[in-house]
Amino acid sequence: MRETYSLREIAPGLACVDYERWEKALHFSLRMCIVDLGSGGLLLHSPVPIDDALAAQIEALGAVRYLVAPNLGHHLFVEAAHERYPAAQVCGAPGLSAKKPGLPIERKLEDGARFGETLRAHCLRGSPALNEVTFYHEPSRSLICTDFIQNIVHEDHFLTRQLWRAIGVYKVAGQNRVWRRRVKDRGAALASVDAMLDWDFERVVMAHGTIVEENAREIVIAATDWMR
Repeated sequence: MRETYSLREIAPGLACVDYERWEKALHFSLRMCIVDLGSGGLLLHSPVPIDDALAAQIEALGAVRYLVAPNLGHHLFVEAAHERYPAAQVCGAPGLSAKKPGLPIERKLEDGARFGETLRAHCLRGSPALNEVTFYHEPSRSLICTDFIQNIVHEDHFLTRQLWRAIGVYKVAGQNRVWRRRVKDRGAALASVDAMLDWDFERVVMAHGTIVEENAREIVIAATDWMR
């Protein structure tokens, strides 16, 4: 197994860590967002594995106050992150406590939940196997998600590239076929997406793929048009 990390600023108050791992003949890429809540410290959205070198970079930005598992799949590295930051509050998507009773979740994410003055949460309905919670970072007008939108612009590794093609998101910013199959209540899903579109975002930061910097709202609308 080989791992690489890259921490970079996306916008003032919003940074990310692009984490890549090669394991079992596949190339995995995952993005953790770091939100500066001002006096409230830092929030780590969808934590990746954090080694000592990365921890030092994060420490230079501020103190970690929150660890967020934003859906029922993106929780794999939360427990290790909590061991490193035991004073941080673990926040989990609806249903995660039942799925992973061993996770030290102190706060269930809910619609309208706020973190500091800069970050708001919104629950996506209709897909109980995922229960993804999206976030809006107001100062940078960024929509932060995990699997809701993916944007795989390029992948060098052949087998991984074929996987992205098979689920329909290679070189297409949108929702993959697995996500679509997991939507059980299309009406509820559409209503929650429409409510999310009330946010005035111009960027989409997702866990997998290239950050969308242009036509963000149009891409989200087009990606969810199948629900209508």
